Amino acid sequence: MTELRFTLCALLLGALAPACADDGTTSPTTGALEGGDRTRPPPGPPPAEAIAACEDAAEDDPCSFTLGGHTLDGRCRLGPEGQDPLACAPPLPPPLPPPPEALAACDGASAGDPCSFRIDGHDLDGQCRPGPEAGDPLACAPPLPPPPPAP
Repeated sequence: MTELRFTLCALLLGALAPACADDGTTSPTTGALEGGDRTRPPPGPPPAEAIAACEDAAEDDPCSFTLGGHTLDGRCRLGPEGQDPLACAPPLPPPLPPPPEALAACDGASAGDPCSFRIDGHDLDGQCRPGPEAGDPLACAPPLPPPPPAP
């Protein structure tokens, strides 16, 4: 079921949110590391079932639909740039914690301080940033990639 949920999340939220989950190219975290495989083609529109589930709904209304024999619950959402169509999107999985190397790189540092660390054979430079929740530790975060070009 987890693999199906990830696949459906990738299909549905690819057009509705910047990222669904770890795609293996970086370690997504609570805001410390973000990115994704920039070689994949842009995601297509949400499935017709997800759009139909929000046909008479407003943004953020609860919704559900069946796809591939599985019923998914979510909320009606617009695309990442606020564009139509309104579609039912399941919730995103919780973010992964920063890797220990990113945390260690900011031990004793202040937010915004430059930092660097080595992970999986790659040297990364960035800035110390807190996670999204109050009390999250600082972690070294590489610069965010530029937004994709407008169509």
